[in-house]
Amino acid sequence: MVREKYSSQGILSNLNQAWSLSIADISLENDIPPEFGGEGSAPSPEEMYAATLLSCFIATFRVVASK
Repeated sequence: MVREKYSSQGILSNLNQAWSLSIADISLENDIPPEFGGEGSAPSPEEMYAATLLSCFIATFRVVASK
């Protein structure tokens, strides 16, 4: 039996507005940067990706440092 470990949901209500992502009990807003025609009212997908990579990097060092 395969158990679901991760789940997320994206909600886009209007193509001209920011969108919301839900992960666990956290809601994150995203928007397209002004350089690409968006309003820039929230972090861009690229910024969210960079933050995710940084989070994994820090978590790895915390685990290694604790040993």
